[in-house]
Amino acid sequence: MLGLFRKKDWVEDRLERLEGSSDTVRVAISNFPFRTDKGSGARRFVPNDFGNRFITELTERALPPYESLAPMLAAGTPVRAHLQLPGLPLIQVEVSGSAPISAKRFYSDLADALLDAFEKQKIKP
Repeated sequence: MLGLFRKKDWVEDRLERLEGSSDTVRVAISNFPFRTDKGSGARRFVPNDFGNRFITELTERALPPYESLAPMLAAGTPVRAHLQLPGLPLIQVEVSGSAPISAKRFYSDLADALLDAFEKQKIKP
């Protein structure tokens, strides 16, 4: 019970690589920053709104539009993107897999693959 009220001691950390997948998309993320609580080993995003900022930067700026991306995925060519979020190191993302038949499905599968990567490493918002 006393552990519930213990102050967390967060330290900056980084993963060289994490990977995730969904039905049609695979992602590999390099140089991924996060925080670890020294006491419990819990992992959290840096900063708390990181997830939203990350997916917005990836889908709206770093990756080409779906119309350009789909033929590359269909040809088996991985697509690499670099994300520079304020106050964080450069993060590299590689997207591969097959091209879903619609942009809506692609972005849904991309989000699922990212969630899978974060869940495998137990990184939470």
